[in-house]
Amino acid sequence: MTSSLPIISLTSPTLPRDLLQGLCPSGPSEGPTGFFYLVDHQVPPAELHGAFEASRCFFEEESEEEKRKTIDRTGHTGWTGVGEESLDPTKKVAEADVKESFYVSLSVLSTPPSRECSPQTLPPTLLAKRENHIALTGLLQHCRRVCEALLDGFEKALQLEEGLFKERHRGGEDDRMRLIRYPAQHPSTPATNGQGEQQIRSGIRAGAHSDYGSLTLLAQSDIGGLQVRDQTSMGTEEKWLDVPPREGALVVNIGDCLEFWSRGLLPSTVHRVVEPRVDAERDARYSIAYFHHPSPNSSLSPLSPSLLPPELVKRFPPLEEWREKCLRKGIPEEALPKEDGSEIQAMTGGEYLKKRLKGSGL
Repeated sequence: MTSSLPIISLTSPTLPRDLLQGLCPSGPSEGPTGFFYLVDHQVPPAELHGAFEASRCFFEEESEEEKRKTIDRTGHTGWTGVGEESLDPTKKVAEADVKESFYVSLSVLSTPPSRECSPQTLPPTLLAKRENHIALTGLLQHCRRVCEALLDGFEKALQLEEGLFKERHRGGEDDRMRLIRYPAQHPSTPATNGQGEQQIRSGIRAGAHSDYGSLTLLAQSDIGGLQVRDQTSMGTEEKWLDVPPREGALVVNIGDCLEFWSRGLLPSTVHRVVEPRVDAERDARYSIAYFHHPSPNSSLSPLSPSLLPPELVKRFPPLEEWREKCLRKGIPEEALPKEDGSEIQAMTGGEYLKKRLKGSGL
């Protein structure tokens, strides 16, 4: 089933209202939520094309030896091979994600690297080929700009103090751009993991998950496969809605941290990437994601209801329902608000990110 996601313009004078109407459910029967197409984002098409070409160049031309030299699990940068990650924590190792990726940090924007962002190792295809390096650094800057503009829009939509969200994202230490390649899958080609061992065909290229940060921007190639879970199917048979590539648009979704701060008002929706269903989807699929994360020391305590308009507080999901959702994601019970209003022991953005990454195998 194809989704009917909201289409929102970044330059619209009604951006805050559009975000609120498109993403904040006014009742339990409304959905899907948490995802939208963003247009008028002012990311030059030539820059996106260049970034996809850089991605293709890395995955198809770089040697495995050079790819492995870039791996830095402590700094959360570099290459991840096919079968090394399982985004869906309920799946077995043999059903790990059928994709490879390359994480890029904001450190590549500064020479010498800034104090906030540790330097990372870039492979020859992304460092020596100047056009590839220019395309990636340019896209990084545009993505950060777009995320800051959207956070400003959410502040206005929720009638919050100006700069409240932006202040919680200073530095960009944990922001990452991820180049992703899903290998071609033809009937005669068995799926293998990073050790060359055959994988179980689960019908899934990337397991069902929510994103760990505040916002995610996604540029897709012309091959589909992304699906978002229909919020109205919760508690019944799950329904998944296709999010096909849309020319000139980025896909944007809310992450766990923004959901947590808003006490569930802005939902972080589960999504996945499925295996080819038609011949047109069998070739390699490329996408580029930008994950906008809170500063590592930012507190993940929910905003006080006193900071929000009463009409928005009425839209909060039931507390126990929301607590259960958070517990499933790995947020400890002591970090969650209770009915009696007792004090919580808040996690930081950095702690939550490390916890989720460890759970995925990275």
